[in-house]
Amino acid sequence: MQERILIANSHLKVAKLALLPSLDFVADASGTHFGKYTMEGVGNFDTNFSQNITDKQKINENVSPNFF
Repeated sequence: MQERILIANSHLKVAKLALLPSLDFVADASGTHFGKYTMEGVGNFDTNFSQNITDKQKINENVSPNFF
């Protein structure tokens, strides 16, 4: 009988702890680089030669970082 009471108390403690708020952390780091002979890469390469865009609008030819 004592063991059953201990087991029931343990289950009760676990159930109470499940109701507490939790905190999770996520981190991600990646990069994007357009291949030289892909559709995106060729399109971006040609875009940089356009005379209608400014230097700020040119597409980066290096790896573009993505941090989350």
